[in-house]
Amino acid sequence: PYAGRGRRLTVPVAFVHQGEKNVVEGQMLLDTGATYTTLTKRTLAALGIVVREGDPVVRLHTANGEREARIVLVDEVWLGDLHLKDVAIATCEECAGEDHLGLLGLNVTGGYNLFIDGDAEEVVFTPRAEH
Repeated sequence: PYAGRGRRLTVPVAFVHQGEKNVVEGQMLLDTGATYTTLTKRTLAALGIVVREGDPVVRLHTANGEREARIVLVDEVWLGDLHLKDVAIATCEECAGEDHLGLLGLNVTGGYNLFIDGDAEEVVFTPRAEH
């Protein structure tokens, strides 16, 4: 199920790190223009992840301009019953909002076909065909 209308849709996502020890569940803004999925340093800390100076850096082009972001790995990401392992997450404080933890980017959604069912208020993720 999604929340929101029009150009702002959020979907429930669960992040798991170090087994069941650290779990964060929340709404993520579905952003088909975002290359990376983003979380704040605070949310990453709740997962037991400390962002370090030596972590890789990427440049994010956001609606509010360019941002430098560190990349960290989260052990698992769950979209309903869809499971992804070892997912790169970019740090972005400005990408979170009152109603969402961050952006759900193409590094998570790119492996799926997306269908937005406005009648059922659901986003349906189905695996893409292997090429």
